[in-house]
Amino acid sequence: MPHDRDQLYVNYGFRGYMVVDASNPDDLRTLGNYTYPGQYSHHNAVGTFAGRTIAFEGGEGPGEHLRVLDITDPANIVKIGSFQLRPELSIHNMLLVGKKLYVAWYQEGVRVLDVSNPTRPTQVAHYNTWRELDEDPGVYFGGAIGIRIPGDGFIYLVDTWRGLLILREK
Repeated sequence: MPHDRDQLYVNYGFRGYMVVDASNPDDLRTLGNYTYPGQYSHHNAVGTFAGRTIAFEGGEGPGEHLRVLDITDPANIVKIGSFQLRPELSIHNMLLVGKKLYVAWYQEGVRVLDVSNPTRPTQVAHYNTWRELDEDPGVYFGGAIGIRIPGDGFIYLVDTWRGLLILREK
């Protein structure tokens, strides 16, 4: 069962993550939301796994990380998994391609997670874009920020210090 095309999956910063009925653009209705302490919901990717609608939600800010949410029933969103690297660094953007989640993770570079079992995301590849010479303690939001996977065998990554990086996917 594919996820509903009339639903919007919205990262709403300090208000959390929301699923919205957009079947009538003149009357948007919140179907459900997911909140957590210290939240700043920033980016997400949604897919269908074993008939369930799953959202991969990334917060932005210290202590944030990847949360895996079962949003099949938006009125009852349930966290079913997570993945975290160093707690002082957060995710910026992500893309779901099949059963792989590609994450631009600021100073952690790009991370590729196998999410075929969404309850246990597993890192299968990474490329660290951050260099010691880029180190600037006043720049929290430095590093990998944008990612595109057009299906040509390459990963296109935007890094605040290094610009556009084109990585060959093995």
